Amino acid sequence: MTTIPYPNPDDVAAPVSRISHLSLKTPRLEAMVRHYTVILGMTHVGTVGDTVHLACSDGTPALELSPGDAPSLDHLAFDLHAGVDIDTAARSLEKLGLSPATWEGVAPADTESLRLTDPDGAVLQIMARKQLYTATSQPHEGIGVKPFKLGHVASRVDKLSEVIGFYQSGLGFRFSDSIGDDFVFMRCNMDHHSVNFLRVGAPRHVHHFAFELQDWGHVKLAADELWSYGIGLIWGPGRHGAGHNLFTYHYDPDGNIVELFAELDKMSNEGAGVFDWRPWHDGPQYPKRWDPAWPANAPWGSHPPEKFLF
Repeated sequence: MTTIPYPNPDDVAAPVSRISHLSLKTPRLEAMVRHYTVILGMTHVGTVGDTVHLACSDGTPALELSPGDAPSLDHLAFDLHAGVDIDTAARSLEKLGLSPATWEGVAPADTESLRLTDPDGAVLQIMARKQLYTATSQPHEGIGVKPFKLGHVASRVDKLSEVIGFYQSGLGFRFSDSIGDDFVFMRCNMDHHSVNFLRVGAPRHVHHFAFELQDWGHVKLAADELWSYGIGLIWGPGRHGAGHNLFTYHYDPDGNIVELFAELDKMSNEGAGVFDWRPWHDGPQYPKRWDPAWPANAPWGSHPPEKFLF
């Protein structure tokens, strides 16, 4: 199958290729670091100032944790598409009426970064790397869950239409699916989604974030690992309808919802416009609007707990 790269750098202002990392404020820094290193098996790759940097099993950056009065989003970072320099991206974003600024915070030495705010007020870091990371699936070894990449971040937003437009024209995301009219999934590479947005009455930013595992066996090992530390699942295991990924969800020490998933749909040929066939598909899977009733949330497994989305 011929792979057609997306996005085309000529089509959008600052096309991104992947999530770089999620940065969170926490009042429980020690407990959060323990959760993500000892239990989830992520690697502590350094501390800059008071910010702890964690990576997934293949070395890709994934999570930053820094002290804060309450659990909150500090920023979400994306890698700029290869071949697009930071100055060109900044000028293109300005033409859209946006106001990118030079990133003043901590950033890896091999990057140039812009600071940007989306229509709902979430802070974004757009990073141009001299050397891009490539996440590759690795067999599970050693202690902890050991996810191999940060897969997606789901946000609760108020201005859904404006947010979608911003991510499409500003960052090059493409529509993958929606559940009803209020829950939208978007992709910036082959993965079915790297961001998804749930419309609520006011912006509350992160709903959950998700780490990718190897396969169903790894999902089971992860559930056993969580259970061994007394951490129960709040939903799952099951298989989602939109994206068709296997999933479990649990709370971290700050009460953030963490998804562990595998077997997410991929679209390796953007020209065809259809997701790669999997044995569990009920036919060709084109981007579409799913009925918000069963089975969009989970064709097998339990239904989400009450008020899970809101």
